[in-house]
Amino acid sequence: MKPLHKNVQPGLLVAVILLSCAILTGAPAVSDTLTLDRAIEKSLGANFNIRIARNAAQQARNRNKLKYGALLPQLHAQAGYEHAEAESDNAAPVASTSASDGESYTVGAFLNWTVFDGFRMFHAYRQIGDRVDLGEVVSRRQIELTVVEVITAFYNFASAQDLLDIAKQQLELAKSSYARSLERQRLGAATEREVLRHKVVLNADSAVVSSREIELQVTQSKLRVLLGEDPLGPAPISADFRVESPAGDVHLWLELTRKHNADISIEDIQERIAVSDLAIARSAFRPVLAANASISFTRTDFDLTRSAVGLSATLPLLSGFQRLTSVQNARIEASSAKMRKKYRELIITSLVTEQFLRRENAYAQIAFEEEAVAAAHKNLAISREQFELGNSDELEYREAQLDFSRSRTRFAAARFQYALSDAVLRQLAGQLTVE
Repeated sequence: MKPLHKNVQPGLLVAVILLSCAILTGAPAVSDTLTLDRAIEKSLGANFNIRIARNAAQQARNRNKLKYGALLPQLHAQAGYEHAEAESDNAAPVASTSASDGESYTVGAFLNWTVFDGFRMFHAYRQIGDRVDLGEVVSRRQIELTVVEVITAFYNFASAQDLLDIAKQQLELAKSSYARSLERQRLGAATEREVLRHKVVLNADSAVVSSREIELQVTQSKLRVLLGEDPLGPAPISADFRVESPAGDVHLWLELTRKHNADISIEDIQERIAVSDLAIARSAFRPVLAANASISFTRTDFDLTRSAVGLSATLPLLSGFQRLTSVQNARIEASSAKMRKKYRELIITSLVTEQFLRRENAYAQIAFEEEAVAAAHKNLAISREQFELGNSDELEYREAQLDFSRSRTRFAAARFQYALSDAVLRQLAGQLTVE
């Protein structure tokens, strides 16, 4: 993505907590870390949808040369061979051979040039250029949407890692509590009911870890597909989740959107094409003026060279209301294209505003949840100490564990929502890297 803003690192305490959890759960080493920029770079080179979209754009560019065809003359060559024989019903012998007998060879070149066709050729010239632009913008839009898919999959995978880390830490705490209850039972300080409660909690936390592991594998597989890799690839990867401070106000993003949004650009080009269609339909009421020239050589019993030049004018008078109907429908389509463009601008403006507000709210939520994680971590340490000293019961200690787990889950959710809103906002504003 384009560097519109500076990186903001998470708070020191939260970073320490996340690092300790990564060590606890055996996360991949830093060398295996996949950054978002690297993921986008890989997808731009290997994602199949992106490669197909680029092929479509190249096909559109290849059609660009067709616009010159309407302005240039048409030239073609012709060659022929003929063998002819003449027969007579008269019994008298034929004294001489008819000129129609024998073989003949003909070669020639013919040129035709439409000099004026009611300005149709000029409107067609511009329209082909607009269709080339349309193909490239449609391709860019498809690539942008695919990049958003990559970003979403990347952060889904990163969030799945976070949630698995949280679940594993919760499981370690449950294992510790269960082991402590068994020891207390051995010493006669705990009942079998207390041990069973800890066993139920341990089983529940184990089930959560299993579910999180499956979710991690699924999100990793989806990310690999978007990167053009084997979804069952053996090499583990970990996502580097970074939160960047938001840049610019909503007016800046709306201005960028008006200039660079692919959907608005598509509607703008469609409107230009509709206007060209209207002009082409009107040109049918004007005369067509064409120049032509030809030269041919025929070889028979005697050689014949023929050349000719000419100028023709055609003015259609009646067409069964076809021309009038074409103009009427083209005028309606031009009006509809203008309304579609205006409607699309309103929709995109609403989406940009919505994603901007979501991103701002998520960024503020990250700060709140960061403080909540720090407070919950401190409360968990105090509760554990009090529980070990016998000054609090197991329910209070379990509640402290759950508070810490829930605060970390909310923190991960806020980061994901921020990343997703930021990606969509950049796509709407045309600020994603697609080259």
